[in-house]
Amino acid sequence: MVAFEAHHDHGAKSFFDGTVQLPAGQSAEADVRAAVKALVAQPGTPPFIVKQLIQRLVTSNPAPDYVRRIVSVFKDNGAGVRGDLKAVLRAILLDPEARGARKTDPKYGRMREPALFLTSIARALDIRTDGHFLHQLGADMSMPMFGPSTIFSYFPADFRIFNGALPAAEFGLYGTSAYVTRTNAVNRLVHFRFGPGDSQGLVAMPPDPYVPNAIGTFFPTMTAFLASTADPAAYVERLNRLFFHGAMTPATRATMTNAIATVPASDALGRARLGAYLSLTSLGYLIQK
Repeated sequence: MVAFEAHHDHGAKSFFDGTVQLPAGQSAEADVRAAVKALVAQPGTPPFIVKQLIQRLVTSNPAPDYVRRIVSVFKDNGAGVRGDLKAVLRAILLDPEARGARKTDPKYGRMREPALFLTSIARALDIRTDGHFLHQLGADMSMPMFGPSTIFSYFPADFRIFNGALPAAEFGLYGTSAYVTRTNAVNRLVHFRFGPGDSQGLVAMPPDPYVPNAIGTFFPTMTAFLASTADPAAYVERLNRLFFHGAMTPATRATMTNAIATVPASDALGRARLGAYLSLTSLGYLIQK
């Protein structure tokens, strides 16, 4: 966001019941900086910001002690500085709750919203893309990037599931139809292709003629997985490490191993695609822990 001085109110300003006064004649940048500083100083800011950050980065249902530990860092980074977001983010990601045994709690974690769901797939499968096709898929899943339906983002921050018992904001745009849409998106990324591409793969979606320097989106070659598919159990274990961080359930492991074994061993690419498809459409992958 860019401030335009010609549109800025250069008069004096008062907020927080008059406890904060900004003098007349200040630039837009100076007023914004002063306002942010005043907001950071408010007693309600640390718990509000900290909980939102934890919910977006780690888990939708953080324990109160987790929030309190990070709030203390927000108030003082150890050097007397309040509102040091670098220190806050470090504390959030290195906290025992973010890295410890609570990950096995069924109420722990967060749903991957469409943008993160798609970009994580692109990274894991080494998909070459200019991002345009991913933008289209995200829009199909009610998350068109840079175009939320309200100023409060794509889903309500206070959305809950299980009759209001469990905070789960990202589920505000998820339902039965959304599950089908996500499954179709994975199928298109893993299997669909429209025609020949260049020496590095087949085109899954041609370049948009109206996007400068567009390359389109390329069908994943799955080359890195082909050698692992000879042994279905070993391949599933590799998928477990890559997509589930070793937390795949025994039932999921058995189902995937049996399904992959039905594909002839001579069809390594078919096995690789099926394993990726089953992993990425599973609830175990949908919930990030």
